[in-house]
Amino acid sequence: MARLVNNGRLTVFSEVELPQWPADFVMTDTPAEAELLIAIHQEVAGRRPQLHPRCLVAGIGCNRATPATAIQQAFAELCRTHNLAPAAFRNLASIDLKNDEKGLLEFAGQNRYPIDFYTKDELNQVPDLIASAAAMKATGAQGVAEPAALLSSNGQLIIGKQKWQDVTLAVAQAGWPWSAPDRAA
Repeated sequence: MARLVNNGRLTVFSEVELPQWPADFVMTDTPAEAELLIAIHQEVAGRRPQLHPRCLVAGIGCNRATPATAIQQAFAELCRTHNLAPAAFRNLASIDLKNDEKGLLEFAGQNRYPIDFYTKDELNQVPDLIASAAAMKATGAQGVAEPAALLSSNGQLIIGKQKWQDVTLAVAQAGWPWSAPDRAA
């Protein structure tokens, strides 16, 4: 903010859709030219100030009795592999059959992520996904991670389902505004 005060402008690069900014915030297409980065990724362009808007949703499917540590390890690996900033996640999403899953609830609580739960009928309404025979057999839903992330974000899938031994994760990015209609910004 000192640069904004001293120079009368601040050069900003953003990886996400933003609302109209004041004229003294000058948008650039190149992260290397920016004084401030707004990003979902952990490392964008060296050591510049970064803001991580909470606009990502992690869809999670897991086997019964999966410990929070297994979910945490899968989530950390997903973030490392795709260079995602954990701070850019606003919430988790899963099937309502998991609303009492101790490991999932513990992981969410430890990371302060709210969880949206959806019924199998809601998950089955999401079009254009490749159905999972395993998910269908276990839950009656075509899938859990991808459709839950899409429903919760009301956005687009940016990372399709990734599988670990007991955990499946997918990531969707919400469009502007980033918060869900029933969730405070």
